[in-house]
Amino acid sequence: MTSAQLTDYVEEKVLPEFESIEGVASVSTTGSVEEKVEVVLRQDKLDAVNKKISKSLDGKFADAENEMKDAREELESGKKELENGESALAEQTSMAESQISQGQSQLITNEAQLNQKLDEINTKLADIEKIRERALTEGKKEIKAGRSS
Repeated sequence: MTSAQLTDYVEEKVLPEFESIEGVASVSTTGSVEEKVEVVLRQDKLDAVNKKISKSLDGKFADAENEMKDAREELESGKKELENGESALAEQTSMAESQISQGQSQLITNEAQLNQKLDEINTKLADIEKIRERALTEGKKEIKAGRSS
């Protein structure tokens, strides 16, 4: 057992036993060994470690900034692409609406022309019917006249 271990044993086990005896007020030891550690910080070593840590962090921050910059550029590119797509869609929609409108106008014009031609055909059919009725009437008259002669 080392001197330090012996001191620990006496202070933790032996002294409490003596102090627990009736009539003993207190017990103390002499010649105890105390272990202690003295830490001396050298500023130049601390500065070197701090500098190393700062460099490492600066590198990581620079990488993070570059990643953020790249992400911003990608986002801007995506926004522009979306805007271009929206513009193209609006233009195509406008063109389609114009074509539909032109088609509707053409249909209305064609319908009017068809109705006009249908009216002309009906008029000519009515004329033909009148001519046929006249021809029938004249034919009947001729037949009656031929029988009477």
